[in-house]
Amino acid sequence: MVMNDMISLIKDGVSEQDLFTVFANFYQDEQDSVRMQLIDSCVHFAKVLSKSQIKEHLIPYIKKFAVDKSWRIRYLVADKLMELTEGIGNENAREHLMSYYCQFLEDTESEVRTAAVRRLSDFGRMLDVKQIVGTVIPSLAKLQTD
Repeated sequence: MVMNDMISLIKDGVSEQDLFTVFANFYQDEQDSVRMQLIDSCVHFAKVLSKSQIKEHLIPYIKKFAVDKSWRIRYLVADKLMELTEGIGNENAREHLMSYYCQFLEDTESEVRTAAVRRLSDFGRMLDVKQIVGTVIPSLAKLQTD
């Protein structure tokens, strides 16, 4: 939660670059629990950063979290997918998160797949039919054996 508290420093004149240097250091931590807090911080950062800052700073980290070696991190991204989408905007989510969403549906860990399926209805609302049929349904078809 320390990073969430630090977000308020942006309003006090601390540079985003300084905060993201700290964020990067936390991201490199080997402990899942530390990196898990950063996912929540991404949601909070998205509320105070501009669209260009979100694209430059947040989206690259969200992508890294989406393919993290720890299933707990991937699970949390899948679980908070709609909060992240709300923060970064539907257009950015369609462009940057849709392929990761499909990867969550096909993840080796059942908990990650379950979290992704729980978000299907909400995430699907922001996609057009072509995206659902061409991208999401093939991933869902692979769940038939689950």
